[in-house]
Amino acid sequence: MANIDQIISPKWMLTSSRDKPQKDLSIVISGNKIHEILSSDDAVRKYKTEKHLKLPNQILLPGLINPYSELSQQLTEQIISHYIQKDSSSDRKKFPYNQYSDFAAKLSAIKLIKAGITSYTNVSYYPNIFIDVFSQVGIRLFCGLPMYCNKNPWSNNEEDSFKKNLAIYDKYKSHPNTQMFFCLFENDPISQSMLKKIANVANELELSVMLVNDSILSLEKTQNIFEPLIELNLINKNFTCINFPLNSYILNLVEEYGINIILPDLQEKILTDKVRRNNISLFIEKYSTNMDMNLMRNIEQIYLRNEYNLTMPEISNILFKIINKNAAKVLSRENNLGELEINKNADIISISFARSDSIKGDIMNLNFFDSYQHNMIDNVWIAGKHIYKNRKLVTINEHILYDEIDYINGSI
Repeated sequence: MANIDQIISPKWMLTSSRDKPQKDLSIVISGNKIHEILSSDDAVRKYKTEKHLKLPNQILLPGLINPYSELSQQLTEQIISHYIQKDSSSDRKKFPYNQYSDFAAKLSAIKLIKAGITSYTNVSYYPNIFIDVFSQVGIRLFCGLPMYCNKNPWSNNEEDSFKKNLAIYDKYKSHPNTQMFFCLFENDPISQSMLKKIANVANELELSVMLVNDSILSLEKTQNIFEPLIELNLINKNFTCINFPLNSYILNLVEEYGINIILPDLQEKILTDKVRRNNISLFIEKYSTNMDMNLMRNIEQIYLRNEYNLTMPEISNILFKIINKNAAKVLSRENNLGELEINKNADIISISFARSDSIKGDIMNLNFFDSYQHNMIDNVWIAGKHIYKNRKLVTINEHILYDEIDYINGSI
């Protein structure tokens, strides 16, 4: 009988090799990896551990992946606006943006864990703050190094952004559970000379690049944006474009270079296209419409908005087997996220379901798409570490954070 770090034995489990939940399987975890998945009876016979967690009324699913977000920055702006509304004499420019970014990072981390998100992509001012907070909490962070041309609360110009980004990269490049990427913005374009600097650094350090769009672009303008990136060897399978229209040019880039596309919405004809959909994932565009940062609720909203002909079982399969796996491509070159399989990272969530001996083939009976059912997640493991246990946070004290916010709120 071999010694192992821990065993988790739920009633149901959704592995990447099966389209339906399987009953009475156990996950065997060694360090931060999934060592084996086998029947619960065989796991007990084969392995010995001091940590054997039995979850008789829960299902195990892969940890959810958020492939792109500016929500933390939106949350920071919302906090500052709230305080300014309370005191109309306040000057926004005098507010300590970094202090409120710290609050936003902690609030984001709390919401993310409770929503079952184990890997998160963040783009905001003060990326170092988010790296520090998310390292403490334990969430995997794919952190944007934002390249701004114009002055903002974090940097004065593109040269200032570049220097600060390099300093952050040097400081955090060996940080656990943290990766970084350069983030470019279509509405705040950097100069050609700076773009060459970015290309040199990105290619030398093998850093990924994201390009964010927030306007409707013609095919010609889209081509004009991407051609210089192709010349600088920035367009490859590690390149991601955010919110670009799925015109023929973008789809050709997917086919030729294998780039990733992240969208706020998705038409059914793309969702059901088994070739084109393999490089597409989804992001939550507006914090105001999904305050819990819940990816499952985001899918629900898209589903209802588009009036899909797809059934709920089909959507559940696409969510966990395709969209989550596609999001993992954005974050992980090693292809070790987003699935419950041997040798993948042990990023796992569990959800309770009604006491029953069977699930009717589809996991939608768990009410994943019930907007009125909050805090569905019962447990979260990231890299094998149990960071959300029986609906209680282990790595951060949310009550202390709320007290700090109330104190500042009362002092204004």
